[in-house]
Amino acid sequence: EWIDLKKKNTHTHKQTNMSTPPEWDLLLSASQKNNVQDIKHLISTLKVNPGHGNALGQSALHVACLWGNVEAVETLLSLNAPPTLQNRITNGTPLHCAVQSMKPPLKRRVDCVQLLCTEIQKQNSSGQYTKVVVVDRYGCTPLDYVEEMLEEKDVVSGDDDDDDEEEDNDEDVINSNQGNEDGDDIDAIEFTTMPFQGSFSSDASPSTNNVYRKQKRKKQDTNRNRGWMDVNWESIGIGTTTGTLMPSINEKDNDIASIDSLHPVTSPDHPSPVEMVVVRDRIVYVKRDDLLHLRGSRASGNKARKFLPLNEMKIVPDKDGGEGQMLFPDVVVSYGGPQSNAMVAIAAIVHSKNEELKEIMGIRRTDDDEDSLLDIVQRGLDELDPETDFEEEDTGNDLLSMDEAAFILELDDEKDQDQQQGSTGSSFSQYSSFTGHRYKKKRFVYYTKKIPRYLRKQPNGNLLRAMSLGMEIVELSNVRYAELFGGDYGGSPIAPKEIKAPIPGRSLWIPQGGACGVAVPGARLLAKEILTFWAKQGRDVPLSVCVPGGTCTTGMLLHREMTALLKQREAEGQPELDIQIVVVPCVGDDTYAMRQMMALDENTGGPGRASDTPTILRPHADGNYGSSRRRLGGYFVFGEPAAAILQTFQEMKESHHVFLDLLYGAPAWSLLLQHWRATPSNGVGKALRGKRYIDDSCPIAGRQVMYVHSGGQEGIASQLTRYKHKGLIDSSELQ
Repeated sequence: EWIDLKKKNTHTHKQTNMSTPPEWDLLLSASQKNNVQDIKHLISTLKVNPGHGNALGQSALHVACLWGNVEAVETLLSLNAPPTLQNRITNGTPLHCAVQSMKPPLKRRVDCVQLLCTEIQKQNSSGQYTKVVVVDRYGCTPLDYVEEMLEEKDVVSGDDDDDDEEEDNDEDVINSNQGNEDGDDIDAIEFTTMPFQGSFSSDASPSTNNVYRKQKRKKQDTNRNRGWMDVNWESIGIGTTTGTLMPSINEKDNDIASIDSLHPVTSPDHPSPVEMVVVRDRIVYVKRDDLLHLRGSRASGNKARKFLPLNEMKIVPDKDGGEGQMLFPDVVVSYGGPQSNAMVAIAAIVHSKNEELKEIMGIRRTDDDEDSLLDIVQRGLDELDPETDFEEEDTGNDLLSMDEAAFILELDDEKDQDQQQGSTGSSFSQYSSFTGHRYKKKRFVYYTKKIPRYLRKQPNGNLLRAMSLGMEIVELSNVRYAELFGGDYGGSPIAPKEIKAPIPGRSLWIPQGGACGVAVPGARLLAKEILTFWAKQGRDVPLSVCVPGGTCTTGMLLHREMTALLKQREAEGQPELDIQIVVVPCVGDDTYAMRQMMALDENTGGPGRASDTPTILRPHADGNYGSSRRRLGGYFVFGEPAAAILQTFQEMKESHHVFLDLLYGAPAWSLLLQHWRATPSNGVGKALRGKRYIDDSCPIAGRQVMYVHSGGQEGIASQLTRYKHKGLIDSSELQ
C-alpha cells in the first residue's frame, strides 16, 4: 500500500522529522494535492497521525489551508486533525496560512477559514480546548492580517467617495459594500463575518482600523526589539563633502561610458558608469554597479548600494556633535549563507571601521596582524568544532549554541572593559584623549547553517574573505536555522527573541541580504542616477530597468524610489519619463519574490500591497525545463549548476564582453533572453531582426532595456568549481 501511494505522490515533502516514519509525509503531499481518498486511507487505514507535521511544524492542515483545498480541510477536520497547531516557521496556525496565502482563488480560502472557525468554536463549546493560542511570532492574530487585506480593498480605510461626510463606522462601510460586484472585495469582507473574532482576539475586531493594528504591532516590535539599535538610516548624511543626505550628480556623469572610462568609482562621490552594449542585435544599457566601491571598506557591487549608510556612519563623534550623534555600533549581527555577498560586505565595513579607529587612536600592530589570512580563518573554524563530520545526517544539534555564543560575547565584553580600566595606550578599548568617549573594537557576529566539510577544510570565496576580516561565526543546525530565520515572507527586520543584543543599546541587527531600512538611501541614490541619465540619453523611449533579485530588496526599493521621483518630476512640470523596474527572481519563484517585496515594503514604511511592487519577469510557460525547474515554474534552483546558466554565462562573456556571476547575473540573463524577441501588438520594436513573437505582457517588449550589473565576479572561480564537479566543464575552463 505504501508503494502504491508513493507512485501516486511523486512530489512528496522531504522527511526530516526522524521521530516518525518517512511515509507519514505522504499525508502532507495528499493534502497539497487535495486528494481526499488518500487522506482518508492514510489516517483511517494506515493510522497516520492527522496532526503529523514535518521538521518545520507544517501539518497537513497547514498545507491544505495554504492551497485553499477546501475538501482536504473538511476531511482532515472530520478525522480529528488539530485546528490550532502552530508551525515552527512563524508560529502560525492553519488559520494564519489561510488568510496570508496568495494562492487563488480567494473564495476557497475563505471557505477554509469558515470550516476552521466552525470547528474551533465547536471544540471550545464542548470543553476540548480551554485556551486557543493564535498569536504568531510577529504578535499578530489571523484577524490582523484580514484587516490588512481590507485596507488594500479600501473597505476599512474610511475613504468614502463623499469626502464631506463624516467617516462611517466600519460596520456600515462593510455593509455598504455587500453588493459590490468585485468578487474579491466580497470575499475579503466575508473574512470579517467569520466567528474567529471572539474566539481568537479579545482586542481585535473588524472595527479595529489598520492604523491601530500597525501601532499595536509597532509597540510589540519595540518590546521584542529591546536592546537593539534603532537607526534612522535616512538621517545619515551620505554627501561627498558637505554631509548632505543625497549627493548631486554632475552633468558629465550622465554620458555613456567609453571603454577607456570604465574604471572603479567610489560611492557616493560618483555614480556608477553606464555602458552601451549590443546583445543579439538589441542595444542594452548596462549600469555598471560592479565597478562601484564604498570608501574605506571597498565593499562593491549591489552591497555598496545597500550598505552605503552603514559605511558612512561615523566611528567617533564630531568634536561639536555632542552625545546625540548616531555612531557606528559596537556589534553588528546578521545571518545568511556561508558564501553570502552581504556577509563579506558587512565584514569589510566593520573591519574598515576598526582600521579607522586604530589610526585615530594610534594603536600599534599586534602579532596577530602578521598571521596569514588562511591561518586566521582556519583558527576561527577550528575553534568551532574541528572534529565535526559535516557530511553526516543532521542531528539537530547546534555546533555552537546561541547561549554559548552569547556567553562568549559577554566574556569578550567583560575583557574589553578590563582592558579599558587598565589601559596603557595600546588597548583597543579605551577613552579618547580628545573627546572623553570610550571606544571598543567593532565586531561582526554572523549566524549561518553548518559549514560543509569541504569548505571547512579548504576555505575559499566570501567565507575566506569575511573570516580574514574578523567575522565571528555562530553555526546552527539546518532545523534550528529554519526555526529562527525561515518563513514564507523572508527574514524579519527584527531579531528573533531568542537572539539577544550582545551589548544592549550598542548592537545592530541586519537581516539577511540587508533587507531593511539600511538599503533605502542607496536605492534612492540609484534611482536618481538612472533617472538623470535617462532624462539626458533616453530620447523619450520607454525604459525597463532589469534587476536580478535574491531577497529582491534592491528591486522593491528602487521601484518605490523611482515612482516617487517620477511623481516629483511630474509635479514640477518637467517632461514625462516612462521608466519601470523589472525584477528577475534568482531565488525561488515569482510568488516568493512577491511575498518578499510586500513584506519589505511594509517593514520599511510602505503599504505592503502587491499593487505597489515592481513588475516580475516570468519564464515562458511552455519552456523545455527539467523537473526541478518545472517545480519552480521555470525558474532556476538557486545555486544549483545548470547547463542553461553556463551557456548564458559563456555567451555574455565571449560574444558581448559582459562578465556575469553564476548565481544572479547569468540566471537573470538566461530568463531575459527568453523574451528577447518579444514585441507588443502595437508594432513598437519591429526593428528587431530575426524571429519575433507578439507578447503584450512582456515587460521588456517594445522598450529599451537597462540592466543593473550587481557585481559578484569575485565568486566566479568557486562557482565554476561546482560546475566542474557536476561535469559541465573541464579543468581548462576554470578561471
